[in-house]
Amino acid sequence: MLNPIIKKLFCVYIERLYKLELPNLHIVEPRKKVSFMQIRDDNYDMVRSVRSGNFYIHDFKKMLSLGDYGLFICVDNIPVGYGWAKMENSKDYFFHVKDCYLCRFFIEPEYRGNNLYPAIIIKLIQDIQKWGINTFFIAAEYTNIPSLRGIEKVGFVYQDTFYFLRVLKMTLNKHLLGK
Repeated sequence: MLNPIIKKLFCVYIERLYKLELPNLHIVEPRKKVSFMQIRDDNYDMVRSVRSGNFYIHDFKKMLSLGDYGLFICVDNIPVGYGWAKMENSKDYFFHVKDCYLCRFFIEPEYRGNNLYPAIIIKLIQDIQKWGINTFFIAAEYTNIPSLRGIEKVGFVYQDTFYFLRVLKMTLNKHLLGK
């Protein structure tokens, strides 16, 4: 087993990439009554109610500064998860984005299994398509079977598997997505 410090300095990620072209979106209804809240400069710190620690607050602030579009998914008006859309020229760990890349999803463990992940993917796509974008990409770790199932449930089609080498938080082999 690798030392945890070494794992943080040197990592290999295996991501399965999927693509969806409108109108191939499949609507999946959540099993809970949900609402959505756009992540903005005046509310991004609400991520504390979903995940603790200042890392996520800093990360959300940075994504907003890049022009990324984020949503909280809420149950009883309380955020229980989030997801992000990165547009052309936004910075990502693994990809250079030319269309729209959906990423950085999280659903509180006690709310998983209620179709909240597909629901937030669908809402992001519906919001972004209003800007004339019709091609979407999403990726998940190849071992994350629940996420892969959620991605396929909404109509994404498998494209490829990518191996990424990250050293000192820098990806050495990013891939281009889109056009």
